[in-house]
Amino acid sequence: MENLNRLCTQFKDSLIKEESFDRENVIGSLNSEDRVELANLILQECEKVVINSVRPPSEEMVLHSLSFAEELAPSSAELICREAALLFRIGLLQSAQAKKGRSFLLALDKITRAEVIDDTFFEKKPLWWHLWGNILVALSQSIGDETYLVNALTKFERGAQIAEKDETSLTMQLYWDFGKAWIQLGKNSQEIVDVQKGIEKFRKAASLGCSEPSFRIDYGESLVALGTINGETCFLEEATKKFKRAISETYSPDGDQSPTHVRGWMLYAKTVQKLAECRGEEEEADKVFQDAIIALPDQAELWLDWGEFFLRLGWIQKNVSFIETALEKLTSAKVSECDPLRTSALLGQGMTFLGLFIEDLKLLREGEERISAALDIAPENSELILASALSALAFGLYFSEASYFEQAAYRFRLAIAQNSSSPYPWYGLFQSYLFWGVLKKNSGLIQKGLQAIARTVELTPRSGHFWNEWGVALMQLDSIEKGQAGKAIEKFKQAIAIKEDLGWLFNYGSALDALGDQKGDEFYYDKAIHMLSHVYEKRPNSGRVRYQLALAYSHRGELTSNVENLYHAADLFEAVVRQEQDDDDVVWCEWGYTLLNLAELISDPVHPEKGQELRKEAESRLMRAAKLGNGPANYHLACLYSLSGIYNVAMDYLKRAELSAALPAIEDIESDEWLEDLRQTTAFQEFLEFRRG
Repeated sequence: MENLNRLCTQFKDSLIKEESFDRENVIGSLNSEDRVELANLILQECEKVVINSVRPPSEEMVLHSLSFAEELAPSSAELICREAALLFRIGLLQSAQAKKGRSFLLALDKITRAEVIDDTFFEKKPLWWHLWGNILVALSQSIGDETYLVNALTKFERGAQIAEKDETSLTMQLYWDFGKAWIQLGKNSQEIVDVQKGIEKFRKAASLGCSEPSFRIDYGESLVALGTINGETCFLEEATKKFKRAISETYSPDGDQSPTHVRGWMLYAKTVQKLAECRGEEEEADKVFQDAIIALPDQAELWLDWGEFFLRLGWIQKNVSFIETALEKLTSAKVSECDPLRTSALLGQGMTFLGLFIEDLKLLREGEERISAALDIAPENSELILASALSALAFGLYFSEASYFEQAAYRFRLAIAQNSSSPYPWYGLFQSYLFWGVLKKNSGLIQKGLQAIARTVELTPRSGHFWNEWGVALMQLDSIEKGQAGKAIEKFKQAIAIKEDLGWLFNYGSALDALGDQKGDEFYYDKAIHMLSHVYEKRPNSGRVRYQLALAYSHRGELTSNVENLYHAADLFEAVVRQEQDDDDVVWCEWGYTLLNLAELISDPVHPEKGQELRKEAESRLMRAAKLGNGPANYHLACLYSLSGIYNVAMDYLKRAELSAALPAIEDIESDEWLEDLRQTTAFQEFLEFRRG
C-alpha cells in the first residue's frame, strides 16, 4: 500500500511540475488489484480537490488524472462512474457555458461507457442512475437540447424503481431531482400533466422526510408552475407558505443572508405579485415588496418587480394612481443597478400609460422613444417587444386611429410567439382587436379579440377582471350582431362568482336589460332592475348607474304597460340631467321617449289634458336631443307628430331620421302603431315606395 501511495504522489507531483510520468511502466509493474487500488487513490485525490473547490480546478490536471485512472482500471464500472461524477461536479463549477457543456458531455460519455462495461453494476444502486439523470438535465440546460431532459426522466425512473426496495436519504434527493426535471419539462412544454408528475415526485420526497429549506423552495416553485399553467390560485397560495417557511428557517440575524434565503424572498414576492394580479388587489403585494426590499436591500431587481406590478394593475384597471406609483418605484436610485433593457421597457410603458390617461401626447412620445431606442439595441428582447405593442395600443386609443391598433396586434402576436404562457400579451391582443373592431364597426375584428380574451381567461381563470372584460366585449359585438347578450351574462356571472365588484354587477345588470329587449321578457328586466338597484344603493351619486336603472325601468314599463315603472324611469332620467353638467343627447332622447310612452298609456278621451301635457314634455326633451345631434330622437318626434295628427311635420322628422342613419327597418316602420295614421298619407306611401327602390 505504501508503494501505491508513493506512486500516487509521484503522479500528482509530475502534473504540478509538468514533468513526464511513465504510465506504461507503472501499469506493467502492478497486478490487477493494485492497479484498481492506485486508480482509486488517484480518484480520491481528485475528489478532494474538486469537492473543496469553489471555482473549477485545473481542467488539464483533472483530465490527465481521470485518463490515467481509467487506464489503470478500464473494466471498473464503479471507478468510471466516479470519474463521471467528478466531471459533472466540475461542470457545475464552470462559469462559461461552453466549458460547462464540455464537462457534462465528458461525464455523459464516462457513465455511458460504464454501463456498457457492466450493466449489472447499475442494477445494484440507484445512485448512478440518479447521477446519469442529473448529467442529462445539466446538459439540456447548458446546450438547450430538450432531448437530454426527456432522456433524463427515464434514468431517474429507473433509479426510483431500484430505490423503492431500499429507501435512504439518497432516495429523497433522487425524487427531489426527479421532480425538478419534470417541472423543467413542464415549463418548456406548458403541458399540465408534466408539471403534475413533477409535483408527485416532490410529494414523494417530502413523504420520505425531505425538509431542507432549498427543497421547500423548489417544491414551492413547482406549485407556482402548476398555478401559472392552470390558473388556479390555490397552488400559488400553497407555494407562498413554503417560501415563507424557508425564509424563516434560513434567516441569519447577523445580516449576511444565504443564497437560499435570498431566493426564497424573491420567489415569495413574485408569487404574491401573481396572486394580487389575479385578484386585482394591491395591498398584500405592496406590503410584501416593502418587506422584501427591507430584508434584501441589495436586490435592486425587486424595485423593477414592484414597479411592474403596479404598471400591470394600472393598465388593466385603468387606474392612473397605480401608474404614478409604478413610476415612483421605477425611478428609484437602486434601479440604476438593474438590467437597462428591462428598465427601459418598464419605464417606457409607465410613461406611455400615464400619457394616455392624462392625455399628454408629449409623455406618450417620450415613452415610445425610450422603448424604440432600447429595441434598436435588442430587437428580440421579449419585454421590449411587449412594451412596443403597448405603446402602439396607447397611440391607437389616443388618436382613435385603426393603423395603430393594427400595429399593436402585430406586435402582441410577436410577444406571444416568445411567451405564449403569459396572459398579458394575449390581453393586449384582445384590446387591440376589440378597439379596432369597435372603431370600424367590424364584427370580424371583435371576434378575433374574443378569441384572445378566451385564451387570457384560460391562463388566468381566477381573474374576475378578465371574465368581465370578456362579457364587455360580447356586449360590444351585440351592438353589431344581436344575440350575444346571453353569452355576455354568463361571463359576468363568472366574474361576480370570483368577486362582487360593483362595476361587474353593473355590467351584469346592463346585459340583463339588453337580453330583456331581445327576448321581450319582463323576467330579465326584473333581474336587471334588482341588480342595478343594488349597485345604485352603493353608488347613489353615479349618473351612469342611475341612467342604466332608468333605462331598465323604462323598458319594463313599455313592455308591460306599467305606468309606475315609466314614472319612476322619468324621475331617474330627470335626476341624471340635473346632476350632469354636460348635455347628453342620449339621456334627453330616452327621457323624451319614456314620457311619450307614458303619455299614450294614460291617454283618456274624457280627460285628455294630462296626456297632452306629458306629450308636450316629451316633445321638449326629444327636440333637445335632436338639436344635440341624436338621430333616434328624430324618429321618435315623427311618431309624436303622427300621434298628434301633424303629418307634414312628422314626415319632415322621418326624413331627418333617415339622414342621420336612425331610420328603423322598413318592416318595423310598417308595423309601428304610432305611425298608423301617417301611413295613410300619400307622402308617407311615396316615401316608403322610394325606399323600397
